[in-house]
Amino acid sequence: MRLLTHPHDAALLARVARPVREDEFGSDALEAFGRELATMMLDRHALGLASTQVDDGTGGEALAIFAIKVKDEHFAVMCNPEATMRGEYRIGPEACLSFESIVEQLRAPEQLVLRFCNLRGNPGEMMFTGLHARAVSHELEHLAGRTMLDRMSPTKRQMFLQSVRKRRHKLATTAHVTARTGGPTSAA
Repeated sequence: MRLLTHPHDAALLARVARPVREDEFGSDALEAFGRELATMMLDRHALGLASTQVDDGTGGEALAIFAIKVKDEHFAVMCNPEATMRGEYRIGPEACLSFESIVEQLRAPEQLVLRFCNLRGNPGEMMFTGLHARAVSHELEHLAGRTMLDRMSPTKRQMFLQSVRKRRHKLATTAHVTARTGGPTSAA
């Protein structure tokens, strides 16, 4: 599974996820995809990851699924999520793996109640607060085909994308130097 990044994968990041069908719940394929999504999220130290942020190599549609970290290394994979209540919106820090995890100050709900199904199709409902409410709201936006950019003014968007380009350039330069020298160098 490959993480989609902006701007290279902008069209794929704009996909609207389709609901998981009744006959798909409990399937080996859905369970494997959910585990892989959660593993990628945890490996990258993220709070959430939506199916529309990854390319699973099948060329199929993105399903309405996201993984969310609920506590420490505990996570949940939620299918067909729907916010049934959003609290007051506040400005706070938000980041996205598809944008090199650069933090931006954006509006998001301080509290959110989510109705969903697990990978087996069992219904559930959870309330999220603070940073977790922000993360769930962020993943819901991804499933609707929207990214952080859609919530920024044109000026803020331009500055944010410039920061993303600088981070990618720095990462690419570091990787090139490491590959050329056989590893990081240290001064004695």
